[in-house]
Amino acid sequence: MANPLELTVSGDDPAARADALSRAAAASNGSVNTDLSDPRHKIRLRVIITGAAAPESFRNAVAYALEEIKAGIGDAGGSLSDGTHVEIRWLR
Repeated sequence: MANPLELTVSGDDPAARADALSRAAAASNGSVNTDLSDPRHKIRLRVIITGAAAPESFRNAVAYALEEIKAGIGDAGGSLSDGTHVEIRWLR
């Protein structure tokens, strides 16, 4: 799980985007790049998780991204205490 993982999601409001990210994370299980974006939605986001060496690191990274997305944050990033890095990027 140490390689970068990309979860691409979409939704027309923060709740829909957070729901899509939850589904993408479950589908990827931390090992497969997953795109659950829908072309009918205006907003697309990519969540890039780097350095998640354990399943718990992946879950923590997704939880961090979910909070950012629910708060309406777009382009953002942060490092977690275990060295995992999360980047949230708008896709135009």
